[in-house]
Amino acid sequence: MKFYKRALVGSILLTLISTTATSAQTVLSSIDSISEYGAEHSLEYLNGQVALKKAENNRESFILIEKTTFSGTGDLVQSRANAPENPSERSWGITGRIDIPLIEQLNISGSINQNGEGSAALYFKPLSHSDKREQSHITYNSALISAETARKEAESMAVKTALEWMYASKNYQTQSLKTELLGNMFLDDKIRFNLGEITFEDLQDSMIIWSEARVSLSEIEKEYRNAESSLYLALGASKEDVTVHFIDNDELERAILQIQKELDGRTGDYMKNSQFKMSVLSRESAEVAFKNTWIYDPDLSVEASIQFDENGLQGFTAAMTFSLSLDDLQAKEKEISREEYEIASQQVIQSQNEAELEYKQILDKIESSNLNREIAWIEFEQAEILYSEAQLLCKRGDISELDLEQSRLFLKASENTLFKAFADEYMAWDSLKAYL
Repeated sequence: MKFYKRALVGSILLTLISTTATSAQTVLSSIDSISEYGAEHSLEYLNGQVALKKAENNRESFILIEKTTFSGTGDLVQSRANAPENPSERSWGITGRIDIPLIEQLNISGSINQNGEGSAALYFKPLSHSDKREQSHITYNSALISAETARKEAESMAVKTALEWMYASKNYQTQSLKTELLGNMFLDDKIRFNLGEITFEDLQDSMIIWSEARVSLSEIEKEYRNAESSLYLALGASKEDVTVHFIDNDELERAILQIQKELDGRTGDYMKNSQFKMSVLSRESAEVAFKNTWIYDPDLSVEASIQFDENGLQGFTAAMTFSLSLDDLQAKEKEISREEYEIASQQVIQSQNEAELEYKQILDKIESSNLNREIAWIEFEQAEILYSEAQLLCKRGDISELDLEQSRLFLKASENTLFKAFADEYMAWDSLKAYL
């Protein structure tokens, strides 16, 4: 009795622990939940988001007032007495300063001390030029495209690996049943051989078929394990963290119809390809750098300032400086920049051709996958008819239970093929999203 009570308590505790562990898991039971989980746990997408935030923070505007700086200095001077009749002297001072850059070529500054004395100055450099602002915006646009692409790829990869795992699992289960059936048929053939109903050659053929099925089962099991690893790698999780529920053919068909509804008759545009858009940004970056590289890069600055105190304006000064050094001659740099721009322009043309080809291939894949799905559907319907006939024949005693099971497994294999066809068609339609 004590042993029974301990076993009962242990069983209850084990049940509670299992229930707690199961409740902590994330259950993915739809295509949307799988794609969303894959994106949210993708390191590529998370890194892309961080890069996007950095690029956004580093974007520069035409007006540079946000770079205004404030500074202050203080000093204390005490002189030592050089004679009893000359006591030591102490003086102090505080000065505040502000620098306001308005645009790249123009900024103003001002300063004032504790006595109300100060100055205000304007600095103008008409030849100053930089591509930093344009490049910062190009970097941001590039980071935005990369982040969006990383999310789409993560979503697509999560769904793709999930569907491949589901198909591999179904295929493995069907092959396991088929191998077991062929083993039973071989045992049945051994009995029939002992009764003289079949020849030794027939028995040998039955054994070979069973052996080949076991080899196929081993290979399919390996494919299933690989598909499972790929799935959880794409999800960025472990089997203890996530449970993926199977999706049936009806849900896949609804998902395809949903994508078609979202497209609303649109077929996309190959120029929306992310690689093509990135090549365009690279060309823009090279073009900006080329235009910003001058053959002659002299320096011209104009400065004007006023001085004042507590009594008012005390003075005005102005100066202009022009300089040109040997380092300012950039003919070679200009030529290198031009070559980089030409290469970037050629890359745009190449990327455009690749994007156009890839886009056409996706449209062809949609058409072919739709045809394959229709054929798989017809084959599945025929398998259903054959199984129904086999059931009637088995009831009449015209065929054995093993023959009926073989017909049922043929129906199961046709259903798996139909699932694969639906999955391929869905992924083909999903690929078109990148071109909208």
